Amino acid sequence: MKSGWTTSSVASFDYTIKSSFTLPESIPSAAKVGQYYYIELETTGGTGAITYTVTDGELPIGMELESETGVLAGAPQFSGTYIFTISATDSAAVPVTVSKEYRLEVAEPTLLSLSTDTTLVKLTALGTKHELMITAEYDNYATRDVTKNAQYSSGNESVATVDAKGVVTAVASGDTIIMVTFGELSKQVSVKVTNDRQLESISASLSMDQIAVGQETNLTVFAYFNDDSAEDATTWVTLELDNPDLVSIDDEGYITALKPGTANIKVTFLSEEKTLTLTIVE
Repeated sequence: MKSGWTTSSVASFDYTIKSSFTLPESIPSAAKVGQYYYIELETTGGTGAITYTVTDGELPIGMELESETGVLAGAPQFSGTYIFTISATDSAAVPVTVSKEYRLEVAEPTLLSLSTDTTLVKLTALGTKHELMITAEYDNYATRDVTKNAQYSSGNESVATVDAKGVVTAVASGDTIIMVTFGELSKQVSVKVTNDRQLESISASLSMDQIAVGQETNLTVFAYFNDDSAEDATTWVTLELDNPDLVSIDDEGYITALKPGTANIKVTFLSEEKTLTLTIVE
């Protein structure tokens, strides 16, 4: 040891550098199907540009996270509970990443009202029909065609009937109501049936009377009344097939060939009948 030097203990310190780079503790957790949701995730701290990513879980379908701005936005398409983690990474020389788990509850919108294409159905000949159109309005400003989802009942089936698709059919002269129900709401539609017109005849035709397997042809039927009026009755008629294995027919009158052969199609509307022949080839 050199003269004048002394020895002493060296002090040591433990310390932690706390990062000031953070994501928000929470986000608005309530959303509704079809309703636009928007929030900008504002970080505190961090160096330079921030990049945002979803690193765990999934966002609701219809929503996206903008990677450069941290904007989480969109209109969720399905209800449910969504739990996801968002990470933010700064652009320091040694990038720092922070993450936070968030929860979003997406609820179904509230049904506010029902509307119909008409409040009074007038049927002026027996057997004629009217297809109702039902629209639901929600509190998220969205509307939806619920014609096929609603339930229907007739106040007097001896005057008019209604099927599960909302098609009203005139049975006899008189007045009745159709009750339309969807969700917890109901709406009445008035029906007035008169026998001002009488059916005189029908015509029936196929767009093609010979088609190959897999091809389509469409049926068209017109009803002619004694006041010289005519109406498209394609969706009103009853159809019978002598060989149902050969073709399929949908509600709009489109016929699809399934197997080769000859199919006879009997078309009936009230007292009138027509028979069409369709040839199916390979």
